[in-house]
Amino acid sequence: HAYHEITEKAVQSFRHKFGSYEFVCGNISNYEGAKFLQGLGVDGVKVGSGSGHGCQTRPATGTGAPQIHAVRSAWHALRESGIPVISDGGVEMPGDIAKALAVGASSVMMGGFFAGTEETPGRVIRQAGKPLYKVYRGMTSPEAKMESLDDEAEIGNVEGEAKEVPYAGRVKAVLSQIKDNLQSMVSYVGKLTLQEAIAEISANPLGYLIPLTEASQRESFKNRPK
Repeated sequence: HAYHEITEKAVQSFRHKFGSYEFVCGNISNYEGAKFLQGLGVDGVKVGSGSGHGCQTRPATGTGAPQIHAVRSAWHALRESGIPVISDGGVEMPGDIAKALAVGASSVMMGGFFAGTEETPGRVIRQAGKPLYKVYRGMTSPEAKMESLDDEAEIGNVEGEAKEVPYAGRVKAVLSQIKDNLQSMVSYVGKLTLQEAIAEISANPLGYLIPLTEASQRESFKNRPK
């Protein structure tokens, strides 16, 4: 978590070595953390704790924050500064991109979402009786940590996991589908551009984002892609 004195020392070291190069820092998940990074003079703030595709931080440590809450909190902290908010985690469907942008994110990280595409590291795995798949590794999974350590016995503080993700084909086709979904979102909001739609919703997200009951969730996501 970047809301820490160690981060302050790291930012100071970076500035000393590299001067005014653009510097994105994270992750944080609350208003105070965003303000802290703003005070350090960073150029972008990455938001998310425990919401990544292969992340086990919340069950492992009992810490973290819901992604929409975290992004919105950072937006409130930074909206007068012009510092962009990067939403890191929580994207399982294209609609999640629209929600992140709507509550204040300038961009969205999508490592897990694209993990099954042809262009990502790792080979396509074929097994009899199973659909094609690839393996996605969380950043703090044992498999990811093994690459940076000489001794397996040194592996500790595991907050991620490796998991199978369906093979999704070429990334170009996935991006095209995302573009179409975002265009539809813009039309449903009654705007002509993505920028107009984001400005409309982010000014009053509670006028658009409705908390769902368990029954409403079943209704909304009954045809969710597998």
